[in-house]
Amino acid sequence: MDTLRILVVAAECSELAAAGGVAEYVPGLARALQDKGHDVRVLIPHYGFVPIPHGSDSRPLPVTMGSGIRYAGNSTLVEVPGQAGAKPMKVYLIDAHDRFGAIESPAGIYAKEDRERWLSFSAAVINLLMSDDWCRSADVVHCNDAHTALVPVLLSVTRARAPGSSLARLRSVLTIHNLLDQMLFEDGPRLVEHCVLGADDFRGLGFEYWGKANVMKAGLLAADMVSTVSRTYAKEICMSQDYGFGLEGVLRDDVDKRGRLVGIVNGIDSARWAMRDFDYHAADAAAMLASCRRALRAPLFDAWGWAQDGNPVIGWRARWDSQKGIDLLVERAAELTENARLLVCSWGADPGQPQLFDSWQVLNRLAAERPDRLLVNPPGISRVEETATHYGVSDFILVNSRYEPCGLVQMEAMRYEAIALVSRTGGLADTVFDGQNGFVFSPGNGDEMVAAVERALAIFADPLQRDSLSQRVLAASERNAWSARIPEYEALYEAALA
Repeated sequence: MDTLRILVVAAECSELAAAGGVAEYVPGLARALQDKGHDVRVLIPHYGFVPIPHGSDSRPLPVTMGSGIRYAGNSTLVEVPGQAGAKPMKVYLIDAHDRFGAIESPAGIYAKEDRERWLSFSAAVINLLMSDDWCRSADVVHCNDAHTALVPVLLSVTRARAPGSSLARLRSVLTIHNLLDQMLFEDGPRLVEHCVLGADDFRGLGFEYWGKANVMKAGLLAADMVSTVSRTYAKEICMSQDYGFGLEGVLRDDVDKRGRLVGIVNGIDSARWAMRDFDYHAADAAAMLASCRRALRAPLFDAWGWAQDGNPVIGWRARWDSQKGIDLLVERAAELTENARLLVCSWGADPGQPQLFDSWQVLNRLAAERPDRLLVNPPGISRVEETATHYGVSDFILVNSRYEPCGLVQMEAMRYEAIALVSRTGGLADTVFDGQNGFVFSPGNGDEMVAAVERALAIFADPLQRDSLSQRVLAASERNAWSARIPEYEALYEAALA
């Protein structure tokens, strides 16, 4: 296809500001598109903790909102170096509201306070699209989740009001990573006024949602194409409130049935998620990787007081949240550790959420009782930068989420020969196939989860079956690279431009 000029708009980008999964997605997609020859730039807010490199190109970008509220913002174009000679990634840092500059750490990126800052941010994106030389010739603006969902709305309004403007040919894509946060505002009419829209636009543009304003809903209706981060999740969010969180009707009737919904599984950075100095294309790669894993374990097991006695290790890594199936993890921990060891790394256990915090304390008590079978956040694998080590010392990775739009853990862990044990939902169902490259069970079903673990352990105990499965896991991991997803994104952009 022809070279496209694509602007990827998001709340976060891992090289600069990372708080969640979108941060990994943005540079992964952008760099893979660049490698395919497309002209790509990224745009995120300029948070207070993100430094501006000396000599960066910074320009005024004033933003005027309703009631004459004006922000003397600016846009700064920075370059983020690529790996091993790859092209740098160009990123616009947009200062469009006082609140962004006041955010001093990634923990504040998705703070609930002052959510109107995202409205100003979206307005600033439109201003940049109309004023920046590169942006004026962009083909697609690719937005991500509710925090940027106003951009397709404002773009459609601008195109309608000024059909001869530079934005007339620009098309929008909105990717759903998670529908849980839809950017709801209690005072809907005030929201449209603040965005310099007409009073009729509250209902006319689809903001109205049980008396409130729902930015995600309006964005889904306005975007030229909508995508999700897996094929199964695209189906799930149209089926029931369990997945669509109240927007299942809009997604089913106004998006999917009109041919505007596409599911594309996320990719992973196969260069980043790789055993150091290891040749994945060697004829005996699986056997060599097993040897690397044993060497990686030795000092850690010694530090933990664990013997290298061949006992299989199950890893579990996620934030401490009910979505991640923590209830089953805690309830079935004793069964999971009967014939295996369990390494749990997690974060976010909030004393302000008693149910979650109580389950966290229960798990830690179990670990204190059986340190030979269960460890929680042990040294050497618990920090973010030690994620790969956690994968490398685990024979299995358990991902028992209630729902999972895509999931990266199962794909990343495969690069280290860890066999995935996953619930049949979202991207987990699209990347792990029972008996082929992992084991699958129904979401929320503890009996099935334990049975899947037992099946996996039985195969692990047979060297021939284990080696065959390991080879299939490594082969599957090669198919999860971002480069393998780009043809689907090119088709998505072509559909938006059609």
